[in-house]
Amino acid sequence: MNTPLLKVRDLEVAYGKKPPVLKGVSLSLKAGEILGLVGNSGCGKSTLLRTLAGLEIPRSGSILWEGRERVALTRKEGRALRRRAQLVFQNAREAFDPRMRLVDAVAEPLLVHAPDLSAARRREKAEAAMADLGLGRELMGRRPQGVSGGQLQRVGLARALVVEPDALLLDEPVSALDVSIQAQVLNLLWDLRHTRGLAMLLVTHDLAVVRQICDRALVVSEGRIVEEGVPQQLLDHPTHEATRLLVEALPRCKLPS
Repeated sequence: MNTPLLKVRDLEVAYGKKPPVLKGVSLSLKAGEILGLVGNSGCGKSTLLRTLAGLEIPRSGSILWEGRERVALTRKEGRALRRRAQLVFQNAREAFDPRMRLVDAVAEPLLVHAPDLSAARRREKAEAAMADLGLGRELMGRRPQGVSGGQLQRVGLARALVVEPDALLLDEPVSALDVSIQAQVLNLLWDLRHTRGLAMLLVTHDLAVVRQICDRALVVSEGRIVEEGVPQQLLDHPTHEATRLLVEALPRCKLPS
């Protein structure tokens, strides 16, 4: 059996002496898989992504990338892992320096993950990443306040993709967008999985989004995974009260046919 790209075992995360935000979370993510992590606001979904990205330190449990425990990696290996698993934030406007031109913001991760590249080569790769996501040259010199929310979400994806990761950690990537733009971004994620073989851990509160693009889904409630299955199974036969409430709240977002 192939080793999962990511495997999490009994993860517990807490802030200071407060009760744990995550309690015994276990999951796995295969290469090329889109795994949905769904639950109401405040259930711990974003904390899990931040922990997987190395922005939070777990109190206990383990995080393995391709069978290797993350805490056992050398500093160089840890930096390589951060390149391979890129976090895309929920609020794109808050994720960008308003003073930076978009092309420079996209190129910025290359300063860390490809320090030997020249400035010209970094810009070239940033421009290519933006063009791949349908962002024209006329947008590259603009600043975040000069583009729409949907365009800025694409810029956020370009910044993650410029370092050529194996996995995207997506924190509510469409929740701040209107329905038509949501569908465009979801379609883009679907295409990226097929064209680049990217794995994705997609955090959302919306089972309709999960139904459209995810292979499997995990339902989180009060810091625990309470249900797991293929999206249609969760929609048609929810067994936990948290899942039933999410099904009842299904919105309208659909991918174009």
